[in-house]
Amino acid sequence: MTDLRLCECASTLIDILAGDHLSLLDGDTANTGKMSCKATLFSCLAKVLAISTMNSHASYPSTKSTKGRGPLFPWGAEKTVNLILKQTVIPYLEISAKGDCTITQRVSYCYGAIECLHLLLKNPNRELHLEYMDHIGIDNTTQLSKHAAAILAPLVVDVLPDGKENQQINPLRKRTLDAISHFWEWSYESFEKGQQASTHATDQSMAVLMSSQCMAAALNGAQKDQNDSYEIDVSTVARILQAMVQNKGLRIYQPKFLYILTLLCLAYPNACARHWHLFLEQSAVKESPLISVLEQSTAALGSHNFEGNSWIALPSSLRATSSLVAAMPLSLWISGEGRPSMRISGGNLSLRVRNALLITLKCIFDLMSAIKVRLSSSECLSNTISSSHASMEIVMMQISELASKLCTKISFNGENSVLLEPASKLVQCAGHIYVHSAKTIATKAFTSKSELENTLLFKAMSSFGNFIIECLGASTSGTRFPLCSVPSGNWLSDASSYDFIGLLLTDSYWPHQLSKDRMEMLSALAQSSPSAFAREPYNLALFVELCVTQCKSQNDAETRMQGLKLIEAFILGRKKFSAEFITNNAICSVIPGTFCPLLLVALEDNSAAVRACAVSSFGSLVRQDWNCLFLPDRDSDAVVLIDWSTLKSILRLCSSNEEGIATVRASSCKAIGEICSACIGDAVCEKEDDTNHDVPFADAFVHDFTCKICDVIVNVFHDDIASVRSMALFAIGNTALALKECYRERFAPHLSPSMKQLFPSACECLGDRDEKVVANAIRSVSHIAYFVYHPGYFSDVDDASAVFVYRALLSKLSAKLNFALDDAVGESPVGLTWKQRNGAKKHAWGSCTTLGILLSFSNMQSHLDNELLELAIGSLLRCVQLSNIIHEKITAAAINAIAGLPISLWQYLSCKCDSIGRGLATCFGFLSEKKSITSYHKDVESMANLLIVNAKKTDFCTLFLLQESIPFSAEVFYHWLVAQDVDVGVLEEISAAVSQLPQILDVSVAQMFLSRTVQQHIRQDLSCKVDDSSLLLDENNDDEL
Repeated sequence: MTDLRLCECASTLIDILAGDHLSLLDGDTANTGKMSCKATLFSCLAKVLAISTMNSHASYPSTKSTKGRGPLFPWGAEKTVNLILKQTVIPYLEISAKGDCTITQRVSYCYGAIECLHLLLKNPNRELHLEYMDHIGIDNTTQLSKHAAAILAPLVVDVLPDGKENQQINPLRKRTLDAISHFWEWSYESFEKGQQASTHATDQSMAVLMSSQCMAAALNGAQKDQNDSYEIDVSTVARILQAMVQNKGLRIYQPKFLYILTLLCLAYPNACARHWHLFLEQSAVKESPLISVLEQSTAALGSHNFEGNSWIALPSSLRATSSLVAAMPLSLWISGEGRPSMRISGGNLSLRVRNALLITLKCIFDLMSAIKVRLSSSECLSNTISSSHASMEIVMMQISELASKLCTKISFNGENSVLLEPASKLVQCAGHIYVHSAKTIATKAFTSKSELENTLLFKAMSSFGNFIIECLGASTSGTRFPLCSVPSGNWLSDASSYDFIGLLLTDSYWPHQLSKDRMEMLSALAQSSPSAFAREPYNLALFVELCVTQCKSQNDAETRMQGLKLIEAFILGRKKFSAEFITNNAICSVIPGTFCPLLLVALEDNSAAVRACAVSSFGSLVRQDWNCLFLPDRDSDAVVLIDWSTLKSILRLCSSNEEGIATVRASSCKAIGEICSACIGDAVCEKEDDTNHDVPFADAFVHDFTCKICDVIVNVFHDDIASVRSMALFAIGNTALALKECYRERFAPHLSPSMKQLFPSACECLGDRDEKVVANAIRSVSHIAYFVYHPGYFSDVDDASAVFVYRALLSKLSAKLNFALDDAVGESPVGLTWKQRNGAKKHAWGSCTTLGILLSFSNMQSHLDNELLELAIGSLLRCVQLSNIIHEKITAAAINAIAGLPISLWQYLSCKCDSIGRGLATCFGFLSEKKSITSYHKDVESMANLLIVNAKKTDFCTLFLLQESIPFSAEVFYHWLVAQDVDVGVLEEISAAVSQLPQILDVSVAQMFLSRTVQQHIRQDLSCKVDDSSLLLDENNDDEL
């Protein structure tokens, strides 16, 4: 049958069904017949939709253009949904919910309509098979069919005649979810009644299955909701779901129900977390559905029963448990022992959750132990894919995911320490499986990597290897120093991990097909826990030997790269735990003595990736390493000469004249910045004495070091590649910051020429076309400016040009700050993309800090006019005024900048411009509006006190005149004066301002300030009289004596 003919059939059925549904509310026999007739017609319509879907698959292969078309696609998704769902199915289901028929009749009458709804919701290109649903992965990012998108879209968009879009809440979404929820309840209630009556429940069980399929399709289209407002009754759905999972008559559908639980946790995590006890809590009188499946599956695995319902449901059960654990705020719940908010009906929540976790950890360990026994069979080396192998693979993947979440998400301190031992056993068992799998694989020769990958042992090694890497923290994206989980650290410090470490360091166990897997695990271990190698000298020697062998591979750049990655990971891990290894002579000698020569050779490698990795490793060295590199012959009696060869080799790669690959140049510049922090930071520029033998960096060294860096980096500012320019600015910014910290208590005039040489070039980068370059330029300028404008370095005679740059900087930074603020309030002259807006926020944040530093140089005040100062301070104050709509970091940076301005600046500005008055209005506007105490609240209070003390009559006049443009409460201002017991001199200035503005302030407000001034005068006079009386009394006493 053609698609057009199917559309005609559907149109005829819709015309018949779209009659008066209200007449169906009458409960007589005739209307019962009408309901039965309509139910049959809906079943026919469902058949038409099913045939149309099959036709779409047969005639139109799934491509990007045809994907998700679904049934009756000649009509289009919107027309199909409107005719079938909006005009027919939903009204019918809503009327059926109000009828007088029994639950069983209601299910029978609505089955066909729900089937139509399901056919529209499901994705025709992605049929889920229950036994493999956990293998393909389940999440809320799955692309919906076009019909489902039209039904479940949160908003609908109408285009108005003038071309503007009008967004409205989609009413069909709520009506559809309500209809599905109602049928979900009816179907299970009908099934339970059939069970109680011992009648044939086939039809009822099919209705339960259909309602479950519809619920799954709806939840798959629901967006993740972190709020407390939900479109469905999650509590009811969860309770029915618990009953379905535990119902023995529905055991065959258990995977489907657990799949729905996973989707429910993904769509409504907060609501599901509140019902964790329905699925995880177990006691003597209460059985946990999820724990029960895990226990039964362990028994099935031990008896090699891979056909039973428990084993089939295991992947779904593991995934549901993992999703539920991810939704539960464990760090909050199990740390709330004794807190009233953590006590709910049924006992202490922390204790209950902790007990549930103990049982869950035990079940997972038992299951992993059963898998370890299963992997000992000879068939695990076979590369023949069987159904039992496929199910085992899925189970191992899901166990690893669940175990990873438990070991990394739980806090093991305090009373939660009881969870540490069972969690550590999981990592230990995973390590045993990994070792057993690797050793067994080494006993057989494989002709190809694909042949090896098809074995169950390799899949076990891969799954549990990923679990170990997760626990080591090495998979954390964007984290330079990953945090090793407590259970994995506990395992690595125990003797049970020795076989695992020895396996990784023994070449004979590793065929070439597993070389990459081995290096990945070694890198994760070296970066997260270098002490695992350093604990045994033999292990450390093997690790060093492996790194040397890999790095010296002549014909394979990938092998050399693996060796360098191992070195980089070890150096990073040592840097993270530098305090732990400070006295370890083996570590202190192996890095500069063995690894650094390998890194130096790698700087000359033909591979750009190898060179980039080498310079990154140099950037992670600590000052002890550089001590050895700069002074290799320090222990000899000869004259000590600094060896600059390593630094020069890295600097050479910063220049485009020497290095043609931009990524290498950028990595080199970044490494230079980190080297500066390590060598000349505040921790290493202390005065040398007999107890500090590892600090060779005297003033002469710092001068030469800085000059060499500045001479090279100043030219890199003009590199053609933005990332290189950005990292060059990062390097100079770090250099200047380290120098500031090093010489914060004394001046170093010999450093000023180098900084002044590159300062204009750094300032020019503020106009760069790349946003990241500008952001780093703002940061670098703030640090370099110290050596240009600080009174100890600035000279009016020699630095005339620097004044011009200083004025330009204030103007540019104020403009950048105001640009971001204009965009925040919708006054930007041009529309910004998300990326541009994000860049503007970062520039504003940095501009606040840099403006504060530039304005803190009191010696520069005489070189500025009031207009420029007013512009710079006004932009900072504007950040505080807009604190409710801009990023909190910008507000905090602005407040810190203003609070750090010298008192002399406010004294200079008093009565010269409106800055003090505007500042007072800003402070009291902020204090009037902010209901919650922020981290910078006290800074605003301190700033208000400072401005009040330095303000004069003109400034207070400005304050009251700005009340309309910068709203603040005069009452709050008055009560603040009273609370702070402000001096009478300040009150006189305020009274003079109030008297000068009778038309601005209400009479009652003006009278408050005038009365307070009078009262303060009286108090002061009385205090003086009391003091005089005391003096007279003391004099009389003296005379008597």
